[in-house]
Amino acid sequence: MQKYDTVELWLDYLLKHKRKQTTIDSYRAYLNRCLDVLEDAGRTTDPCKINEEDLFFIETNLNVKEDTRRAYLKVLDQWLVWYNGERILDECDILWNTTTPDRLFIEEEDLQELLKVADERDTLILLLGARMGLRRDEIAKTRYSDIGEDGKQIGRASCRERV
Repeated sequence: MQKYDTVELWLDYLLKHKRKQTTIDSYRAYLNRCLDVLEDAGRTTDPCKINEEDLFFIETNLNVKEDTRRAYLKVLDQWLVWYNGERILDECDILWNTTTPDRLFIEEEDLQELLKVADERDTLILLLGARMGLRRDEIAKTRYSDIGEDGKQIGRASCRERV
């Protein structure tokens, strides 16, 4: 058995219920990391004794990005539900960051300066981003057939926008 036997029992259960091995491996890493944070601080790793305070401790002491930390805690919560039927994470009311970063917009004069030195491809990219608000991925997926016959509209024929 591994360092945390109850984790391995849960992972075996998931494997028997058709979870992919890559998922199992990720869950193992997530749980071991969470439990290591608790163990390193002298806190319990017993699934019957882990409580809201322990989840808050992990949330504040796990040095990863917020989305990653949330994923780790959700897996930990799934393990706890499987082991003892308690869904502790919902009771914690952890306030996840819901604010979006400030958006930066290019000023018209800066755009014009860039357009003066841009080649045709870069000009198209700049205009699609600045004028249409398309993201990089949306620009990359744009096809010739998405552009209207007049060259001033873009999108599917049913919902084209003016450039």
